[in-house]
Order: sequence, then C-alpha cells, then structure tokens
Amino acid sequence: ENLTVGARVGIGVMNTRPSFLPVTAEARVTYNFTSLAKSGLRPFIYVGGGLFETNGYIRSTYQGASVNIYRFNDPPIAITPGAGLAYAINPNMALKLDATVVITVGPTPGFGLTPNLGFVYGL
Repeated sequence: ENLTVGARVGIGVMNTRPSFLPVTAEARVTYNFTSLAKSGLRPFIYVGGGLFETNGYIRSTYQGASVNIYRFNDPPIAITPGAGLAYAINPNMALKLDATVVITVGPTPGFGLTPNLGFVYGL
C-alpha cells in the first residue's frame, strides 16, 4: 500500500543553451512512508529513469572575444533518485515538493540537483 509505480512529465524552465530540450519524461517507483489511503503529509523517496537533459557552460576568451563553451549530455538519458514531501488533499490528489539527483549516462556523464514542485493525481 506504500509503493507506487508511475510516470512523470515536466517542463524545464531554466536553461543555458539555445537548443536546450525543455521536456522531461521518466518512469518512477516511489515508496511512501505513510499510508496512501489517508490525507495529510506524506514523506517519500523514489528512483526513476528516462529523458532528462542537463547542460552547463563556462565563459572563456577566444581571440580576444568572450565566448560560452557548452557541455550537455547526449543522449539525454538519466537515472533520477530523490526524496520529498507531499500534502494529500484527499487520497488521490496531492501537492508535492521534492529534490531530484540527476545522474546522466552516456558518453558525456554528468550530475545535477533539481527542485520540483508539482501536483500528483493517482488512479
């Protein structure tokens, strides 16, 4: 009764690169420390994986001009463990706040931390 399997879709709102892919999509397994049958606070942990682009840049000088040198994960695949707290309005709906550790895989591995605020609806 405390374990859930689901999917998450999101929109990235902060980016440092013009061709940044703003969509995230992942499959996720979540363990809730309290019953899903009750309203109220629900602390949880999860692990997921899917489409999650990260990027960053450093500013450098090239032939006297200031340039940005970008680094991004390609393909944008990541493993995403995290933890958070939800407030269940009723047993099927909750508002949640969590933090996700983003571990990108592939030829350009990376690491990031992202806060998430969202609405959860369970069937």
